[in-house]
Parts: sequence; structure tokens; C-alpha cells
Amino acid sequence: MSPLFVPTALVYLGVPGLALYVLVGLVALAVFAWEVSERLHLVARGKPEARFDRLGARLGTVLANVFGQRRLLRDPYSGPMHAAIFWGFLVLLIGNLNFLVAPFFGRVLLPPLAGGAYPVFALSQDLAEDAVIVAVLAAWYKRWVMRPERLERNVDALLLLVLIFALMATDLGMNALRFALRPDPAMAFSPGAHLIALALGGIPAVWARDLYAALFALHYAAFLAILVEIPRSKHFHIFLAPVNVLARDGRPKGGRIVPIRFEDESLDHFGAGRIEDLSWKHLLDTFTCTECGRCQDACPAWSSGKPLSPKRLMVDLRDHLVASENVPPDERPPLAGGVISEEVLWACTTCRACEEACPVFNEHVPDIVDMRRYLVLTEGRAPAEAQSYFQNLEKARNPWGRDPFDRGAWLRDLGVPTVDEVEGEIDYLYWVGCAGAYDDRARRVTEAVVRILRATGTRFAVLGANEGCTGEAARRLGNEYLFQTLRDDNRERILAARPRRILVTCPHCFNTFRHEYGLEGVEVVHHAVFLEEMVRTGALRLRPQAEGRRITYHDPCYLGRYNDVYDAPRALIGAVGAQGVEMVRHRERGLCCGAGGGRMWLEEDRHQRVNALRVTEALDTGADTIATACPFCLVMLKDGLNERGEEGVEAKDVAELVAEALEP
Repeated sequence: MSPLFVPTALVYLGVPGLALYVLVGLVALAVFAWEVSERLHLVARGKPEARFDRLGARLGTVLANVFGQRRLLRDPYSGPMHAAIFWGFLVLLIGNLNFLVAPFFGRVLLPPLAGGAYPVFALSQDLAEDAVIVAVLAAWYKRWVMRPERLERNVDALLLLVLIFALMATDLGMNALRFALRPDPAMAFSPGAHLIALALGGIPAVWARDLYAALFALHYAAFLAILVEIPRSKHFHIFLAPVNVLARDGRPKGGRIVPIRFEDESLDHFGAGRIEDLSWKHLLDTFTCTECGRCQDACPAWSSGKPLSPKRLMVDLRDHLVASENVPPDERPPLAGGVISEEVLWACTTCRACEEACPVFNEHVPDIVDMRRYLVLTEGRAPAEAQSYFQNLEKARNPWGRDPFDRGAWLRDLGVPTVDEVEGEIDYLYWVGCAGAYDDRARRVTEAVVRILRATGTRFAVLGANEGCTGEAARRLGNEYLFQTLRDDNRERILAARPRRILVTCPHCFNTFRHEYGLEGVEVVHHAVFLEEMVRTGALRLRPQAEGRRITYHDPCYLGRYNDVYDAPRALIGAVGAQGVEMVRHRERGLCCGAGGGRMWLEEDRHQRVNALRVTEALDTGADTIATACPFCLVMLKDGLNERGEEGVEAKDVAELVAEALEP
């Protein structure tokens, strides 16, 4: 093979090319290995956590979301763009391996590149390079011309785009030079390089040789520069994303808050007060973050002008982790309330929209809850409204501090029995919930559920005054001790009633019973699922009296994103004869109402309210009714409509729609 095709045989300023390329390559590899080891050392500072059980299911998630790019492809612009770059590099992997070894030996070393397979290889390489170049240009256009808020325009992002473009362009140029000097039938299988070769036709051989050597050097330099740059930047996700997705939390989405073991005498504080209090997986999240901003776009707090950006949360934790490596713990700034401000922490609604949007499966919500725990349990700090909420739960077992014995008084007027008054086995223990018992608007939903239960002939009973708040919001506001106290009390009362099934109206209670109470052997059913089953099986007969009405359904976060209940409520809207219309953000992408994460009990006094954003999206559909299946969402939607003065649009629970359509 002539020197044209073996640049390593040339001499550069008196230094043999082979020695120069080998030396530079070894130095780059050493720098890459050192940088990777430094960052993995930082990740190892986190608490131990088992994350590799059920390996088969985990590998399936990696195949779908890393190699299949499932989450990224939700975005019609960025998805195909990123997929083209990722899949293009996978296709180019063989070619890059050959590039690294062949020039040093003067011949093709990898069998797939020789013989009859060469045309297929050449075509795949050429098309992949063409696709990557187009995708890189599209990425540049989106970041620097379209300029979406979620994408930062910095040297780091520009540098990698330039390097990837250089890697593709130089390889196409080298292929074109080979074809220009040595016409080959294989040119037909490299359309991009073939077009460039035609443009270079007639180039003198000596120029072609020098140009080829220059392109080879640039290609090699771009390859090594990418290798060195990746661990030092957000692009480290190229290597970490498969590991991070593999190590995703395999527990149900609604049960991922790890309990505190208060009996553990080795604990000198509770919650995440130091960066080392987070697990190794959560520290890995910070390096895996692509800074794409999808989480930020999905976040209701950020959308309504709050300072919480899930992307910035990850970046700030990562920067603090790096900066604190050699700093004694007592000399570092505090994590909760310092590195991450209290205003940021209390803005979160724990809706999981950020986690659902994240293409690399970062877990933001547990970090926020852990830092809230530190503020509440170790520092004794919380917003004044949260302190009042905690006190009401402690003294009266309900958020309003109302007399617990009044909890079931109004139900007696409806003749609803308690479990102590029922003989024989019941079909359902109906958990009314705090809102369903004390809030005037939510009581109408409870009355509707009672009517429907009687219409279906279902045997049910309630705990009455023995019911207490589940403590779900207390846990997410950081008061884990109060949550565990309420959980243990409620769990004892529930199990004493020996129910086979619990019917729940509030998604927050539903999620807590289903995933956080340990009610083994007890089926927990949300009323929307129960109603849909009754309608579908014919146990509940409706007259479609809502014909001509347009109803849009708001997905409660703790019913939808936490428990994947999306279809049942929508089926009920169809069953009452209404036309269902979707908001621009719905199902797993639905916007939170603003009440989750304990925000129901905190005042929202900064910029635009979250519920105002959601009501605007609902009204944009032209619907005359906003339906939901959560008492918190119902309050937030109703308040949002009232603030806008929308008298012609009403907010209703799906149970109310069904009760209105009951046959006599």
C-alpha cells in the first residue's frame, strides 16, 4: 500500500509518524482513563445501594431507551436528531476500529471490511456519516438559531459538535481522495464520498497524498479530543447512560422513597445533609445528566416562575460533589438550604414529570425529599404552613385540625355503615380520606361514590372516626417520623378490619396504601378503576346524558405518572356520552395541578400559580368541563377557574359524571 494510504509511514519534523501517532494516542488514553477514574471515585462516595436485581428486565430497559432511544424519540425534532448521531456512531464503530489499527499496520485487519462484505460496509459507513453530519447541523441550528430556553449555548456544547463534524467530514474526505486517485467499482456504495471524489477529479497525486495525510491527522486529533473531552463534560453521559439506565430504580414508581430507620443508633442526623448522604446511584445521576433541559420544560415549578430547575439541581449537586472532594465536611457549605436553596426544595410538587422526561433515567424527587428531611428532622426548619400542617396531624390526625370524631358524622346521615356495624364479609373497605370527609367540595364526590356503590349492590363499609390521615404529604414534606407514626396507626386499624379490598378516592392515599403501607394481601383500588370496571362489565348501567358536552381530563400525577392509570377515567367520559378532548400536555406528559409534594398545604405566592397554567391549558381545548379523579386536583382546578372568572366551565370528578348518568 502506498504512503498515500499509510500516513503513519511519513516523517513529521524528523519524527517517525508511527511513533508520533502511538505516543499521542497513549497520552490521550491515559488522560481519558485518569479522568474516568476520578469521576467514578467521586460516585463511590455515595451510600451503598443495591441496583442490579432482575437483570433481565433492566437490560430490556437499556435496549429500549439507550439503543432504541424510546424516550428521546418523543421529541419530533431533537429525538430523530439525537438518534441519528447515536445510531450513526454505532454503525461507524467497525470503521473507527479499523481506522485505529489499519494505518499502523498498512493493511485492513478486520475481516468484515474485506472481500464480498465490503460494499455493505462501505454503504453503511457512508450513509451513517452523512446522517451524522446532517444531525450535527440540525443540533447546531436548534441550539444557536432556534435557541430554546432549556438548552444553554456554551463552548462545551459547541466544541463537541465541531469535533463530531470534523470526525465525519475528514473520514468522508479521506474516502473521496482514495476514490479520486484510484477509481474503484466500490465507489457506487459510498455516495457521499463519491460526490466529493467527482469534485476532486484531476487533483495532482502529490497534493492528494499531502491532503490525505492532513485529513488523517485531523481525524485522529478529533477522535482523541472527543475521548479526552467526554469525561470532563456533560457528554460523559455517552458512557454513563447505559449504566445509569441499567441501575434505574426497579421498585414501583410510587414506592421509591426509602424509609428512615429511626431505631438505628448509628445515625447522627436524618436526611441528606451532606453530599455523601445520597446514594452512589444518585451521585451517578449528576454525571449522567445530559443538561438537555427536558426535565426543566416538564417541571410545573419552573414553568410557573419558581427557582426550581431539575436540570440545575443535577448540575449544582455535581459541581458541589467535584468541589468538595478534598474539603473537610465542616468546611463545606451546607447541602440542604445552602448548595440547594430552601426556596428550590420547597417549590417541588414531587410530580415526577422531570423523571418521566429524563432520557437517562435520573431520579430527582428522592434527592429533594431527602434534603427536605434534613431540614425538617435535623435542622427543625420548614415553612410556617408546613409546621401548622404537622401540628394538625399530630393533634387531630387530619390536615385541618378538625375534631377526629366529626370525621364520619356526616356519613351517618347517608346511612353508611362502619366496619363495626356490618355483619359478615364486605366487598370493599371504603377509605373516604381527609378531603372526602372534611372538605365541602370533596364531600360531594364522596356522596357520588356512595350512590354508585349502592347502585352496583356493593357491600362496603368505612372506618369512620377511626380513619386518620395517611401522612403522605407529611412524608414528602420531609417529616418521615410523623408519616411512620400515622402509617403504623392506620395500618393497625385497617388490618383489624380484615378487608380484602380497599376502595380509595384520593390518588395520594391510593399510592400510599399500594406502595408504602405494606398491606400485603389487600388489594387497593382507585374509584376511577372501580367505576370503569363496573361500567365495562354491565354492573353499572348509565344513560349517556352528556351528549354534546366537551370534557377534558386532567391526569392526577399520583394516579397517572405514579401508577399508570390513564385509560379508565377517559373511558368513563366516553361512557357518559361526552366528547373527550385532550390538553396539549396529557397522560404521562400531563402538567401537575400544583398540589403534590405537600404543596396543597403551602401558600404559593411567587409569580404565576401552577393551577393557573393548567386551567389555561384546559380552557384552550374549548371544553365546558374539566374532569379529574383527585380531590386535590379538583380544588386546584376549581380555584383556577374562579380566579379567571370562568363561570361557564366547571370542574368535576369522574365519579360525579357517572353518578349524574345513573339510570333510575
